[in-house]
Amino acid sequence: VDKAGCFLGSLYLPDKRNLGVALLEMGLASRIPPAADRSTYGEALWKAEEAAKKESRKIWENALEEEAAAAKAEAAAAAAAAQEPVPDAQKQHVQMTLTEILDGAHFYAHVTADAKLASLQQQLGALALAKAVPHEPRAGQIVAAKFTQDDEWYRAKVQKKNGDEYTVLFIDYGNVDVVGADRLRALDAALGPAVISPQAIECRLACVSVGEGNDGGEGQEAVMALGKAAWGTPVLVRVEHRQGEVLHVTLFDAAQSSVSEQLIGAGLARVQKEVPKTLSLVASELREKEEAAKASRAGMWRYGDIDEDDAAEFGFRPAPPKPTGAWGKK
Repeated sequence: VDKAGCFLGSLYLPDKRNLGVALLEMGLASRIPPAADRSTYGEALWKAEEAAKKESRKIWENALEEEAAAAKAEAAAAAAAAQEPVPDAQKQHVQMTLTEILDGAHFYAHVTADAKLASLQQQLGALALAKAVPHEPRAGQIVAAKFTQDDEWYRAKVQKKNGDEYTVLFIDYGNVDVVGADRLRALDAALGPAVISPQAIECRLACVSVGEGNDGGEGQEAVMALGKAAWGTPVLVRVEHRQGEVLHVTLFDAAQSSVSEQLIGAGLARVQKEVPKTLSLVASELREKEEAAKASRAGMWRYGDIDEDDAAEFGFRPAPPKPTGAWGKK
């Protein structure tokens, strides 16, 4: 008997079947979970209801469709909410150290306070790789590679093979080298990326587009400006958006000034025309700086407004798909 004076129990049919189980199996009833779960027949009641749901019997005729529609609506609402701009105070802020600059808006960096890299390098150093057998890997394989500039061993991903030479990307720094098989070794699985994730984090300045880093114009000036603002010292980074493994960020120099605003204000970069909704506020603020740069004829705007068709003529080109290697990891 419960608190309301109701008798709680089980009824049995002449064939000794539990009436509650039978009603649930036919889809003529639904469980009251707290009470049903405490019952001696709790598991049987649950199985009976699940069977009725699966077969869409009686009261469950449209249940699966309704549940699927509700789940779809919930997922859509969650996705829409995730695309809404987030106040700056709620975004992730992290101290980072740049390790490689690919162009004026694209770079790799380490989390400054993370000690994993030092431990990783110690483990690599303890492997006596110089005495190991040279390795001839396939494209996409993770190996240990000896960097040309300092003759030290680092983890690397083989990007391609050309004759006897291999192009490798150092996954813990973001820079590229071309080496022979004599500078490659098989990597212990315990040091692979599945165990220790790549320590170089790929970043792009959110909503910013620049020219090629070796174009001799604004693109090259943007590389130098980014290096002057952030190279060789820990800098504050605000994460604006994540796209796969790439972080779209706002980077601040030692004076806590936005590097993106500096580049755009100097006419060394442009604001991307199309950005995700989550970056709409960031883009809006940067466009104000872009309009000011146009008005003052700064940088690429010195001859007036330019569009996509004549951007190259005035020193602006889309960012290259491959790194220029303008800045090294050391």
